[in-house]
Amino acid sequence: MAQFTKFRTIEVQQKEFALAVDGSGLFSAHAPGADGELTHQTMVTSYHQTVAKAIEALKDRVRETRSRVAVPFCHVEKDHIRRGVARGIHLRSEDILVTWEDGEKGTLQRYDRETYQPIPAELESRVNEKLRLRDELHAKVAALRVEVEEELAPYRNSPNYDAKPGTPGRTKQTLEGLVKQAMAQAAARKNGAEEKANASNDA
Repeated sequence: MAQFTKFRTIEVQQKEFALAVDGSGLFSAHAPGADGELTHQTMVTSYHQTVAKAIEALKDRVRETRSRVAVPFCHVEKDHIRRGVARGIHLRSEDILVTWEDGEKGTLQRYDRETYQPIPAELESRVNEKLRLRDELHAKVAALRVEVEEELAPYRNSPNYDAKPGTPGRTKQTLEGLVKQAMAQAAARKNGAEEKANASNDA
């Protein structure tokens, strides 16, 4: 893990940032108010060979994040399409700042794979219906999975650690344990048969 050493502060757009150098001699800028330990999470610029390059990158970064835009998009939620507008990018986390069609503000991760360009209303209706059906099917599958597990539970090849020692339920074993037990019993029967045959021969 890189060790950052803060050596000065700089003010950009009325916000104070920390400039730091790591063990390799590379420079980086860190979030405003980063008075504690400087880590990769506090970085707002990548590594640069010179202080001047780090400052230049910081100013560009702040300028970009202070620029407000309005990029419409659609996002696939659990059971419906949600429309919103992307307004910018968070300075430190680089999450996308969004305002949803109902006025709620939030963020999306920059690598979110469920965002799409605005789609026609009729397509949204069809997709919403399919998403609703998908959600219902997932719920039914989950319920069926529970039912199957409950019905098979008495026959499961696994120790029942909740049962008290000495009770029949406690002696249930894994399949491996059952196989080893059967092999031991078979070996015992074989040894018994051989001993009996040897005794007959001696007689």
